[in-house]
Amino acid sequence: MLRRYANHQKAFSGVLLSALFALTATPAHAYIGPGLGAGAIITVVGVTLAVFLVAFALIYYPIKRRMKARRAQKAEPSNTADASQDS
Repeated sequence: MLRRYANHQKAFSGVLLSALFALTATPAHAYIGPGLGAGAIITVVGVTLAVFLVAFALIYYPIKRRMKARRAQKAEPSNTADASQDS
């Protein structure tokens, strides 16, 4: 029974410690201008889009290659039948 509450106690102490640090934080007295803020936002958006584009490419291109191979395989028998009728 004590093991069950040990994880809860650790989680609660972590939350309590985080809240304590957040309440006792002091200001940094630093200025972040609009250029730096916009650059940071654009960087995060760019990296996020790049990750999604890589994931899309890894999923889409093998499927595209397989579909192209199927189309070529379906078209191949009909091409040979048409060639024999032309002769």
